[in-house]
Amino acid sequence: MRGLTFTGSHDTGSRIYARATAHYARVQLEMGGKNPTIVLDDAELELAVKLAVMGGFALTGQSCTATSRVIVEEGIATAFAALSPRPPTRSTSATAWRPACRWAPP
Repeated sequence: MRGLTFTGSHDTGSRIYARATAHYARVQLEMGGKNPTIVLDDAELELAVKLAVMGGFALTGQSCTATSRVIVEEGIATAFAALSPRPPTRSTSATAWRPACRWAPP
């Protein structure tokens, strides 16, 4: 085995990591981190907001990698918040064929 990806508990992930790296396998783990999106102070804010929203709501948030929290550096937090949409006025969930729909189940 050259590598593996695991999503699950910290205890199980820790055991997998110890065994896999003992054999020099590449390991990617998601162990309950709640899928943060991290925005640094040199980010293009409009793009960062768009990607954070898409990360949380694309696929109706049902992807195991959906963003469930956004961590923003303090120096840009106010500007990031000002650019962020305020549901439900700017985000509408409905069936995909409704013209007002911006988010819908796949």
